Amino acid sequence: MVFIKRSFSQIFIIMLSSTGVCGLLFSNQREAAFASLRMYESVGFCVSAAYAQFICMAIKMSITGGLLLVAVFGYFLMEHFQRNEKCAMKLAPKYV
Repeated sequence: MVFIKRSFSQIFIIMLSSTGVCGLLFSNQREAAFASLRMYESVGFCVSAAYAQFICMAIKMSITGGLLLVAVFGYFLMEHFQRNEKCAMKLAPKYV
C-alpha cells in the first residue's frame, strides 16, 4: 500500500512540474500550450494501455527508458536555445 501511495505522489509531482515548465515556456500562449500538453498526455496513456497486454515488461521498460532519454535531451536542448535567445536579445542593438 505504501508503494502505491509513493507512486501516485511521484506521478503527481512530475505532472505538476511539466505543467509549470509548459507555463513558463509558453507564457504568451498558455491556453494552447496546456491543451496540447493534456492531449499528448492522454495519447500517451491510451497508447500504453493499448500495448500493455502484447509486449513483455523488459521491452516496455526499454521503450520507457528510451523515451525518457529523448525527453531529457529535448529539455536540455530547449534550455540551451532559451539561454542563447536571451543572450542574443541582450546583445541586440536597441532602436529608439
